[in-house]
Amino acid sequence: MEIAPAAVFSRLSADTTKRLTTQLSDFVRHVEQPDADNPLVAVADRKMTAPLLRELRGLCARGEQEAFFVPYLSSAVPEDEELLIQLTYAGVLDGKPLVHAIVELVARETEHGFSFASPLARRTAGWTTESHGEQRLHFATKPDPERVRRFFTSIEQFDARLGNKAPRGDFYCVQDFAEGMRLLGLVYRSEYAGRKTGALAARGADDYVFVDACYLSPAVTVFDLHDLWHDRLRLVVPPEVIHRPVDEGAAYLYAGSWGLSWTEILAKFQAYAAAHPDADWRSLYDASFNFDPRSRFPLRVDYAINALLIEQIERERGFGPVRELLTCGPRVDGNANYFEKLEQVTGTTREAFSAKVRELLPTR
Repeated sequence: MEIAPAAVFSRLSADTTKRLTTQLSDFVRHVEQPDADNPLVAVADRKMTAPLLRELRGLCARGEQEAFFVPYLSSAVPEDEELLIQLTYAGVLDGKPLVHAIVELVARETEHGFSFASPLARRTAGWTTESHGEQRLHFATKPDPERVRRFFTSIEQFDARLGNKAPRGDFYCVQDFAEGMRLLGLVYRSEYAGRKTGALAARGADDYVFVDACYLSPAVTVFDLHDLWHDRLRLVVPPEVIHRPVDEGAAYLYAGSWGLSWTEILAKFQAYAAAHPDADWRSLYDASFNFDPRSRFPLRVDYAINALLIEQIERERGFGPVRELLTCGPRVDGNANYFEKLEQVTGTTREAFSAKVRELLPTR
């Protein structure tokens, strides 16, 4: 961490500036250690700062160069016994300056030195808070009530399926992604330039903060809860053990996709199956074939088949066997781990797979 060229901190003493820059350097170094609590973040600030810390990791890297971008202290302004500081992550490419990100932090001086936090709590202090079961919703402008109802009802349903092990969440409904970034302290990040929707989130052991510009935000024109299933699953299951085609199949079944309900997706899948009675479902599954090529967004054979399988398994045996299939590991060439687990869970072998799909489809 360096002081930006020509930066002047006229309201700070030389000693304060020196201590601030020294501890900021420690803060930036600790950011790259995701499995450890950053000692430069006070315990009381860790929950609200976690999403920003997640965004800060890797900001210095460009390609294989881990230290291409340097964080420069470019501003430090006293506000209400705190400092609002700004870091600019910049490098030089072909002789020209290249800015990767601009970050704002709240710095507080204690008897042990400075601690640093996201400005999220400060910038949402006057917002309204509503409780929805175990979850809390925070907003400056009230979001659509029907969306809110469906959103939190879906969280309850997904969590119940997954064993109600997800941490309690604080959801901040923002007008768009740019506002969410600003509230969190991420003034600019080159990858996000022009982005209007999305989320900034992170979890702790017992809490979860979600800055929402993807579900309840007015910037989102289509209310689609598909990714909410993925979000809730990853709060209770390590991402590295999730088998994506099964995960996507569950999201199809429980939440639809691309604004389509599962009923609508199934109707399209049935139409494809009716037009291709001799389809080799195992080959189409392995190819993750798009069965609706005229659509703006792809609909995948492997996802739809898994939705059908999950529906039958859960109806007959509950969610436990579905969870086994969901966690058989990342997809590999030939889908060996998937077919091995599928046979264990359902008795369906790779050789009998196409016949199994045909068995599931005509009952509709």
